[in-house]
Amino acid sequence: IFDVETGKELKRFEHMGRVNSVDFSADGRLLCTGSKDKHARIFDVETGKELKCLRHDSEVNAAGFSADGRLLCTGSRDERARIFEVATGKVLKRFNHDAGMVWAAGFSADGRFLCTGSCDKTARIFDVVTGKEVKRLKQDDEVLAAAFSADGRF
Repeated sequence: IFDVETGKELKRFEHMGRVNSVDFSADGRLLCTGSKDKHARIFDVETGKELKCLRHDSEVNAAGFSADGRLLCTGSRDERARIFEVATGKVLKRFNHDAGMVWAAGFSADGRFLCTGSCDKTARIFDVVTGKEVKRLKQDDEVLAAAFSADGRF
């Protein structure tokens, strides 16, 4: 973590491989990272202590908190997105992409939906509660990023 004003490094959070994704919880207390080392990690920003280490079967390309900070989503080279409960580290849901690693994953502002982007040339929207795919949006190329607008309309 760097100070925006001075550019000074304030804290360093270690992984065994390159870090592909980072996100802060809305309250700024937690930091999550996704890495080539096949782990997503949750850190306490103030202390720098690792709170959770979430193992995956392959490289973690995306990691992000829900707006309320209770959930963490990840996207991985193993063709899956996952939702974890932050407090326990338990996997609550798994979402499969048929034929492609998941590059991106993110929650809608109200936490009802998860959007994923994959090298299978699709963005997919899933219902977080039921786990069902709600929409599949076919694209001309790999989908490397995915996000909802703040009001959830887009």
